[in-house]
Amino acid sequence: MASIIDDEIIQRVKEESDIVEWIGRYTKLEKKGRNYMGLCPFHTEKTPSFSVQPDKGYYHCFGCGAGGDVIKFLMEKEGLGFIEAVEKLAEDLHIDLKPSFRDTEAEKKRARMVAMNREAALYYMEILSRNPHSLNYLKNRGIGRDMIMAFGLGFAPAGGDQLLGHMKEKGYEEKELFDANLLSYNEEKNHYYDRFRNRLIFPIIDRKSRVVGFGGRVLDDSLPKYLNSSDTLLYKKSRELYGLNRVMKVSDRSRILLVEGYMDVISLHAAGIGYAVASLGTSLTREQARVIKRYGKQVFICYDGDNAGLQATNRAIDILAAEDIRPRIVVLEEGKDPDEYIRDYGKIAFEGKLNRGLSSIEFQVQNLEKNFHLEDAASLSEFLKGVTAILSKVKSPVERDVFAKKFAETYGVRPESFEGEIRRGNMKRPKKAATTPQADPMESLWLSLLQYGLEDKDFFAIIEAKDQWKFVAGESWGLMFTTMADLYKEDLPQKERKGQFFDAYPEMKDRFYRLTKGMDLIQGEAIVGELIDRIYAEGLRLRSQKLLHDIEHMEQAHEADENQSLPEKLYELNEINRRLQEVEKGTNHR
Repeated sequence: MASIIDDEIIQRVKEESDIVEWIGRYTKLEKKGRNYMGLCPFHTEKTPSFSVQPDKGYYHCFGCGAGGDVIKFLMEKEGLGFIEAVEKLAEDLHIDLKPSFRDTEAEKKRARMVAMNREAALYYMEILSRNPHSLNYLKNRGIGRDMIMAFGLGFAPAGGDQLLGHMKEKGYEEKELFDANLLSYNEEKNHYYDRFRNRLIFPIIDRKSRVVGFGGRVLDDSLPKYLNSSDTLLYKKSRELYGLNRVMKVSDRSRILLVEGYMDVISLHAAGIGYAVASLGTSLTREQARVIKRYGKQVFICYDGDNAGLQATNRAIDILAAEDIRPRIVVLEEGKDPDEYIRDYGKIAFEGKLNRGLSSIEFQVQNLEKNFHLEDAASLSEFLKGVTAILSKVKSPVERDVFAKKFAETYGVRPESFEGEIRRGNMKRPKKAATTPQADPMESLWLSLLQYGLEDKDFFAIIEAKDQWKFVAGESWGLMFTTMADLYKEDLPQKERKGQFFDAYPEMKDRFYRLTKGMDLIQGEAIVGELIDRIYAEGLRLRSQKLLHDIEHMEQAHEADENQSLPEKLYELNEINRRLQEVEKGTNHR
């Protein structure tokens, strides 16, 4: 037990704890306007007189007079001391309570940053109000004045010093504006200039209604399409969700919808879907998942319908599952994003899609189906084995039985067939001694390539251009390089780029420094090229060996693999061998 807890940490615990969720564990609460009402958990009553105000983080009973914040509630309801109550809340939030010295200087900077961001947001809003082109753009996308005001939208002028001049007039200095991520700095010219230029501005507002950062979107085809604030003393991208401040005000918490972009959130809210939020980075984080869990009993994911959106959906499913959340997946036709769909078809059609949302199992099976021709008996058989493999991962026998019956009816087989196939698969699976999993023999090569790619944009440009490594990259390595590419699109400083990468893949941090030796930046370009060549050649050889082993086993056992038929494996082996011959000849074609 901690004997002293820093005041700043206590404040953070109070701010981040969901008072509605905590009190809701003891009494049923119903949303009434911006507040919640219920029967008092401290005395017996028949008519609700107990009020919870989430905006203020406060509760009050008009009957018995009980009142206070979330810490006081736990102290009174569970008989805890102050420190014990804080510890319980902090444990739920995964906040470290290690004692620390109070940094009054940092607090002053943080408070000043809040004021700076507010002033910048007001400036951007004023510029938007007299910019017909931007207003017309928003109007054409169904965004009226009410949503402009609700989300505080603005516009950053095209020149490089308009915001800078305005903020200096308000008494702010260049260095502190740079620290707040409102300015960029040119080292060669020793010159500060506006970070956001000629962009629609989306203020990022936290749960305390403070502007903590900004996102900027171009209105033409220039790149990068989006430019976002980096982490600051005030803003931690991995903790925030765009639109959550508004969800707290208008949603009854029965649902929360996770989408990808700013415009998705705003368009959905404009149409009356007032429970949409978006993550503020390359992928969802565990911290954001915990927040989502507190603000919606049923979680939905509706990402873009392209391949990148599909990968992001699969990763979000895993992140949410780690927090014991079972999301429903909303699939939109024709590769549309939520913004496009809601504008084309309206609220009723979109809510129909929500109501028909897929479980993660159904989503996986639906995507698997796209790879097979079900009218062909052999292809159908291979597909059903793939369905069996997905079902075998469902831990609950009851849940597995429900899905087995559903898929059996859909694809015209008996439910027992799935269970029998799962049992046979378990019987055929060799029992292994309790040893640690075999390490990826190419892990050190992949880690080295990732490290050089994260270090410098020139190194990453080589990785992007010389992309034959993608042919041998598994899904997990491929997703990491996709994340890296997204980070470079955001034009982040190196430290922030690395920080966000490790936020997305925390398990990689130790592996980076444990398995990767020192870097030679002088010879970096040559090393990156050599790493790619080695990864490609070694990946082909390992895959060839695996295919030969599988083919030999299938021929001897007269049975098919759960993922590929024998002809498919033979075709792939032929392609692998062709590529290996090119490597040996030195042509190294993609």
